[in-house]
Amino acid sequence: MSEHVLKLDPPAFGPDRNFLPDAVFSEDVVMILSDGSESAQAIADAFASVGASVAAVGPDLPAAKRVSGIAAGHGRKSLEAVWAADPSSLLRKAAGDLGPINNMVPVNVDDKVLSAFLKAFEGDPSDPGIMRNCVIISSPGKSDQVTNGTRQFRINHIEVDLSRGAEGLVGRAGGTFELGWAVAFFCSPYAREIDGQRLRLDGGMV
Repeated sequence: MSEHVLKLDPPAFGPDRNFLPDAVFSEDVVMILSDGSESAQAIADAFASVGASVAAVGPDLPAAKRVSGIAAGHGRKSLEAVWAADPSSLLRKAAGDLGPINNMVPVNVDDKVLSAFLKAFEGDPSDPGIMRNCVIISSPGKSDQVTNGTRQFRINHIEVDLSRGAEGLVGRAGGTFELGWAVAFFCSPYAREIDGQRLRLDGGMV
């Protein structure tokens, strides 16, 4: 193995040392679609720690509350809902309670749910004046879920296989916090020129 393979653990980001400036999402709302997984919780943690409110949507309320509770733990506004509801109505309710929804993050959701929420997100913007982002999270091989060609918001894709990192160039398995910060970066003003891209979080597997 090359002597240049990275073996060090990443810095431990926490309340006193965030990857992004503390208030970068202070006026933002992120809607996270998930089954309440650790990955979704890590994404909520990253956004809430730098100021965002979180609308958590899941197949049932307990799943959604696992994500919204992370935001509440940071003292941020949050709500939870189930995705069986009409997506457009849900977006309007979330916007009324929290503010305009300018970031949407579907985490390993099926195509039917994804399509319905992307259509609602594109067709009914809460505030036409804000930059809007969507980052789709999936396992490897699902990047065909990215819908190219939309002019209403930026859309990028992250394929995740954190367990394989030990076999790759970085020499260690990844953590869900790394996924959280990757998503937050994609939705931040620092990534506003990035659109229609696929990022692989797999430790440098080739």
